[in-house]
Amino acid sequence: MLKIVIICPTYDHQDSLYASLKSVQQQSLQDFEVHVIGDGSPPRTSEIMAEICATDSRFHFQAFPKDVRHAEARRDELIRKLEHIEYFAYIADDDLWLPWHLELLIKGLQQSGFAHSINHQLQRNGHIQVLMFHNRSSSQSRALQSRKLPCFGLSHAAHTRAAYFQLKEGWVTTPREVMTDLHMWAKFAENPQISQAEYLFPTVLHLPANQRHDLSPAERNSEAQELLKEWDNKAPLSGIIQRSSFIHSFDFMLLPHTPQHLNCIEDVLAYHEYSVELISRNNPIPDPLQIKTNTLYLYPFQLECLSLLLKQKRMGISREICDQWDQFYKDNPVDNDILYRIAEAELALGNPQATINKISENINFDNCQSNFLILMAHAFVQCNQIDNAQKILENGINRFPGDYWVSLRLLELYLHCGLTQQARELGLESLKYHPNDEQLNRMCSAIGLSH
Repeated sequence: MLKIVIICPTYDHQDSLYASLKSVQQQSLQDFEVHVIGDGSPPRTSEIMAEICATDSRFHFQAFPKDVRHAEARRDELIRKLEHIEYFAYIADDDLWLPWHLELLIKGLQQSGFAHSINHQLQRNGHIQVLMFHNRSSSQSRALQSRKLPCFGLSHAAHTRAAYFQLKEGWVTTPREVMTDLHMWAKFAENPQISQAEYLFPTVLHLPANQRHDLSPAERNSEAQELLKEWDNKAPLSGIIQRSSFIHSFDFMLLPHTPQHLNCIEDVLAYHEYSVELISRNNPIPDPLQIKTNTLYLYPFQLECLSLLLKQKRMGISREICDQWDQFYKDNPVDNDILYRIAEAELALGNPQATINKISENINFDNCQSNFLILMAHAFVQCNQIDNAQKILENGINRFPGDYWVSLRLLELYLHCGLTQQARELGLESLKYHPNDEQLNRMCSAIGLSH
């Protein structure tokens, strides 16, 4: 009897569905059924799903009018309707499951009520940024429950039917200021009766949409399809881990929850209940289905980077530390996190022009992350190039509508320059995305705006 259902909500990504659902079809575990929920989706989505459903009877599609948020209530209705289903997994309409994802998570659910892996985000330059989230750590679990800490996305988690009905509430319309998936996964973390299986290991590649705004749905599908061609049950796992960077998320997800007296990277990881296994020629990556649920697999270089970041945070920026980051980048020129640390260090050392040069020489501003734009703007301000700072932040807000930090920095710049009309327009737009943010509301109140 069928025991697994995969739920895929979709709004307007259209052609990327081809790749996402193909990654489901490539799973090592094939006993599943897929239900795609059209949340105000366009006619193109219906055409794509008619084609897929006609060739694979395991796929089903139903279109609905656009929901207030992301059709959370439709997910709940489906779970309640499918009374015979024991396991539920999810995939976003623009993510890719690695071939072992479903089998690994179901293996975890055979002993737990909830299972997830950690978020691996594929950047446009091929670099993979990882969100180092580990819910077994009590400090991170509390942060997840606060709904303020990004963790893992829709595609990374699965749960049993029994665990879902242990919750006080399941999928419901999410408050506007909270991410939909974060709100749902926090409910599982809040329930001490639900055991968890956590894999600190790549099973999903997330292709951030905000870095691909310039690509059409067909172009995004082509990018994803090229990845799928490389994958089978012997996918290039070592390459994925080697290209993965843990630095940024280690900084903002782990260190703020780490006691100050811990100065050794091994002690910090142990505090957060991470077990670490170093990968080398003599100690290769195990078969994905044999990995341990609480073990982080790293190359020695990656551990050295985390150690240097810890040293920087405990001792402050120095020329020696900046030079060490620079050497790391020469050895790993696709790691944007390391590049960011160099540019940040130069700025802290009073060399804003070096920051501008380093970023300009290595970053394509048409597809970079917003943190580089913000850092560049800070450097321009220190060089008294206010017009350039304004230009790059306005570029950023056009690329990342509603981005909190870009909005905040640009709003500060408008106020500093006395550009009241521009500040009012940006403030009104920003309040739509962040209506309850205290700092944004204070700044908007200063120019006579209120939500």
